[in-house]
Amino acid sequence: HYNRDAFTTQPELLTQFIEGAIGAERMAATYEAVLTRLAAEGFTIPEAQAAYATVSEFAVGAAVAAIRERRTAAEGRPAAAELHRVLAQSDPDSFPHVRQMLAHNTTRTVDRFQEGLLLILRAICEDRGESWPSVRARLRRRARAA
Repeated sequence: HYNRDAFTTQPELLTQFIEGAIGAERMAATYEAVLTRLAAEGFTIPEAQAAYATVSEFAVGAAVAAIRERRTAAEGRPAAAELHRVLAQSDPDSFPHVRQMLAHNTTRTVDRFQEGLLLILRAICEDRGESWPSVRARLRRRARAA
């Protein structure tokens, strides 16, 4: 959550990240902390790096989506409203899946970050042959203890 939250609340950090302004020393310290934690959970270093990269890349993408949604909403054109506008101006038979998505109110928003992250974590568990319910219970216990 940290990367997504930091980039979302301070979009200028995302620009610095994209431009390579985050120093290698800081990246090395972050990698070391993450790899150490995941290795303690039984990940090999390549597995830990792949899991960290996947979650980090998802978080950056989620931050970009959240920043974009916040900006377009502030300009008076939130994504869902814009999609409804496009559909209203289109042939009723066009965009059937978009129509279905909007009818079920499943447009991607900042609130859906947790759902996407859990999807990734479940996939990592499955890939490693671990039981998702037991891993999720362990995560919940740690969250309560923190």
